[in-house]
Amino acid sequence: MIAWVECLPAPNVSCRLSNGTEFRFSGEEVGFNKSLPCRNVSGYSYKVAVALSLFLGWLGADRFYLGYPALGLLKFCTVGFCGIGSLVDFMLISMQIVDVQKNPDVSLKD
Repeated sequence: MIAWVECLPAPNVSCRLSNGTEFRFSGEEVGFNKSLPCRNVSGYSYKVAVALSLFLGWLGADRFYLGYPALGLLKFCTVGFCGIGSLVDFMLISMQIVDVQKNPDVSLKD
């Protein structure tokens, strides 16, 4: 999904339009629009994923939540890979390196 974002230039910025006229912005009008890819397209929450990783990561709850049941079960059976896997997963989820199971329409939202 793509979001259309309105951008407001700083006050007193001048732009030359294509017809040669100059326009000075006051800081309250829209100067241009930009399209940005959306990250808020699912029911998954970044904050919930981090909390699960912090408090229940040793049980694999974070991986189950993110759609990785095999890794969740492995973490559960090994008590979070003796704690090391839980710490690594917490860092990966916190830095948003690990995302929801690869599905093009699903991503974490804030």
